[in-house]
Amino acid sequence: MLISSRFSDDIEKEVSALLNQLDPKEASELLKYIEIVTEFEKYNKFNNMYPDNGDYRRELYPKHVDLMNASTGYREICMLGGNRTGKTELGAYLTTCHATGVYPEWYTGKRFKHPPKIWVGGDTATTCRDIIQDKLLGRVGDHGSGMIPKEKIKEVRNRRNVPDAVETIRVNHVSGGVSEIVLKTYEQGRETWQGTEVDFIWIDEECPADVYSEAVMRTMTTGGYIFLTFTPLRGLTDVVLMFMNNSQETDGDGVKKYLKYITWDDCGHLSDQVKKELLGALPPHEREARSKGIPTIGSGKIYPVPESEFVIEPIQLPRHFPRAFGMDVGWNATACIWGALDRDTDTIYIYDEY
Repeated sequence: MLISSRFSDDIEKEVSALLNQLDPKEASELLKYIEIVTEFEKYNKFNNMYPDNGDYRRELYPKHVDLMNASTGYREICMLGGNRTGKTELGAYLTTCHATGVYPEWYTGKRFKHPPKIWVGGDTATTCRDIIQDKLLGRVGDHGSGMIPKEKIKEVRNRRNVPDAVETIRVNHVSGGVSEIVLKTYEQGRETWQGTEVDFIWIDEECPADVYSEAVMRTMTTGGYIFLTFTPLRGLTDVVLMFMNNSQETDGDGVKKYLKYITWDDCGHLSDQVKKELLGALPPHEREARSKGIPTIGSGKIYPVPESEFVIEPIQLPRHFPRAFGMDVGWNATACIWGALDRDTDTIYIYDEY
């Protein structure tokens, strides 16, 4: 059937049943209409994001919207999200807004009236191609089926030495000029993130701290900003701590950063059954990071156990509990912990450390 490659089996059966009820001329006209609509939706994904109504309506993703609008008051914005929470779609959508200069009516964040220079960062050239490039441009050989509308793509320049990988995307901006999106990698090191001025940087998946510092510097003179989207599987890294200690929710020193945790419960496209199945497939020590965007604190160092399973709120330890300490003396550092034993329950409480 002509439309079989574009629809699921269930939808194809329904369409086939409907066509069989029509005369050949009506069936042909309906089929052409379906193809036109499908073609339009395929190359205009951007226009269908965060609508007023429907299964993916905006009201089901309030935290995603808050993150996009936060650029009016913050220059460093981070989404710590679980897997399948729409992190990359969010980054690709915001990048497309800036590159094209086309913003939805509900958007109150920073707008670029001129064609901005944009950098997008990923782990490696291969992951940039398979994840970021796919979200922005669509499948290899079918550019325009991603977030950037086909009619807005002016030019695509390939990366050397990596098959089918794109390095630069030039996009028509509503001002009449042309925006430039450069796909960069962390494996190239901080040196390749030096030098030029950039208006907007989207960091997809966590980057090393030195790369992040260089990225921040690139936006200092342009009045631009940085947008990060990643799942914190590496735990309390320097980049994660920068946001946790200096976010709008803390009293940290320095420039305030905007941080939001996006969990599976914040995403309208995940049903309770899907969430249950996903959680059951994950190892215990990764569940909080992959479902809630919470750094995997306390796991992987010695035992693969999430901190939530052994940390409790402070309690008053009875005086009759026997106390002990353990010490590890080194030539440049010393570590020590103090514990108390509840003989009745055979429970040891670690209550202090150095």
